[in-house]
Amino acid sequence: MNDLVAWMVEQTLYYSVESFWFICIIRINPRNNFATASRKAFIDRICLNRVHFIRDAIESVLAQDYTNFEHIVVDGGSTDGTLEVLGVFSHLTVVSEPDKNLYDAINKGIRLASGEIIGLLNTDDLYAQNIFGEIVRLFKEHPETNSICGKACVFEGTSDVRNGEVLGVYDEDEYMSISAKSVLLFPPVINAKFFRRSVYDKMGLYNVSYSICADREFLLRLAMRGVKTLGLDKILYYYRQHGGSLTIGSSKIVNLSKRLEENLAIFEIYLRSHKSTGDKRYLYKRRHTLISLKIISISFTQKRYRKSVNCAIRGAKYDCLWPVFLAKTLFRHFFSELPKQTIDGK
Repeated sequence: MNDLVAWMVEQTLYYSVESFWFICIIRINPRNNFATASRKAFIDRICLNRVHFIRDAIESVLAQDYTNFEHIVVDGGSTDGTLEVLGVFSHLTVVSEPDKNLYDAINKGIRLASGEIIGLLNTDDLYAQNIFGEIVRLFKEHPETNSICGKACVFEGTSDVRNGEVLGVYDEDEYMSISAKSVLLFPPVINAKFFRRSVYDKMGLYNVSYSICADREFLLRLAMRGVKTLGLDKILYYYRQHGGSLTIGSSKIVNLSKRLEENLAIFEIYLRSHKSTGDKRYLYKRRHTLISLKIISISFTQKRYRKSVNCAIRGAKYDCLWPVFLAKTLFRHFFSELPKQTIDGK
């Protein structure tokens, strides 16, 4: 799976001596962004004109084996009938006001939530069946644990996952942990992670200056501070791929360029903070190099030459072999653009 894919939704859980409380916060944006949060808590991210998917997402919560939850919906200006659908569910609390972006809405949901544990849910996606009870149990049994990380599945379809084609599974061990390696070299898959509220209190909320990859930047903060995690070897979350999906299968050049730029900055946060040598740092440097080269390629296509030069300077700063990789990239690009008869000498 493409590690530049950004997954943007959130879920919140609340803990007390007698019970846990879930809170769901949904954010709807007229620019096709949506998010949710709850009192034993979870947060949904929704897209504009995904009204039929919203119902599926909410019902995947209502069908859980743990029912002590609250849903808080933060609406950014939906006009596709979403609010009418939400009105069917009497347990929802809807708040409607402008926000800066998806993560700004998620942060609002976390602030409104009264719970201790936080997770993520996209409105066009689904939670796996009967996982809330197990999440609650694990947090109770492991009070030292700040996060529970599981696996996720990607399916294609417009209805239930059981009727859709399974496209892939995020099932490597790295998805069940929060480390520099898992954060920098693998997709964040933040929707299959649950956090105690204290994590946000100590580490801060999502950085809204990252409009696409704030989840990765947040996870990197946790990894660098050594937040204790517990891996759960099962699928907790189902991502739905469809034609209008923002997080799966999006190939718009503007979104890709923005993703790359934000990921480049996130890699630089780590490289500046960790000066040690070794195989892992080598991998991070090479990934930083590859991202910078991709940005330069896109910038050249868009005739944004100053941006290309600035990115080249950033690339060379962290990798002494960066000019070599640039030369290889330009060489391949040059020959791929030549007519075949020129290459063949005919």
